[in-house]
Amino acid sequence: MLGVLDQRFFLWILAFSAGFIDTATFIGAAGIFSAHVTGNFVVFAATLASGHHAGLSKLVTFPFFVAGVLMVGYFNGKLCKKRGFFFMISGLVILSGVGLIFFKDGTSFYACVMGLVFAMGMQNAAHKIFLKNTPTSTVMTGNVTQFFLDLISKVKSPIYFSTIEMVVSFFVGCVAAALCGIQFGIVSVILPGVLLLVSSIMIKD
Repeated sequence: MLGVLDQRFFLWILAFSAGFIDTATFIGAAGIFSAHVTGNFVVFAATLASGHHAGLSKLVTFPFFVAGVLMVGYFNGKLCKKRGFFFMISGLVILSGVGLIFFKDGTSFYACVMGLVFAMGMQNAAHKIFLKNTPTSTVMTGNVTQFFLDLISKVKSPIYFSTIEMVVSFFVGCVAAALCGIQFGIVSVILPGVLLLVSSIMIKD
C-alpha cells in the first residue's frame, strides 16, 4: 500500500480535512479557527467591539499553531520524513477527537481543541516543506486569487486547475463538518483524522 496514493488525491484529502476541522472547531468551540488561525484575530476583535472579554481564548490558538509549525521545521530530516509527519498529524487529530468524547467543557476540552490547532500548524508547515509548488490546503484566499489571475491570463500557471480543486475540497469539508456536527458535534473531527491516517500511510515518502 505504501506509495500508491496519487499526490493530487492526497491534496484533496488535506484540503477536505482542513475545511472540516476548521469548521468543526468554529462551531463546536465557541468560534475558534484551527486551520485559518489568523481568523481568530478578527473574532477576538469582534468580541472586544461587543464589550465582551471572553475572546481571549482565541489568541491562545496562535502560539499553539506556531508551535506546530516550529516542530515540523525543527525535526524535518531529524525525526522523520514526509509520511511520518502526516502520520503524526492524523494521530494528533484522532487523539484530540477521542479526548473530546470525554471532555465536554473546561480546560481539558480546550486542551483537546488546542491539539487540533497544533495539528493544523503542523499540516501548514508539512505542506510547505514536502508539497512545494502545490496549492495550499488550509487557507483558500490565495488559491482563489491565483485561480482568477490565471483565468484572465494567457499563460496559465502549472497549478491552475488544482487551485480550484482545493477550494472545492475545502468547501466540501466545511459542509461535511456542519452536517456531521449536527449529529456528533465536534467529536466528528475523528473522521478527517482517519482519512488523513489512511492517506498518510499510502503516500510516497
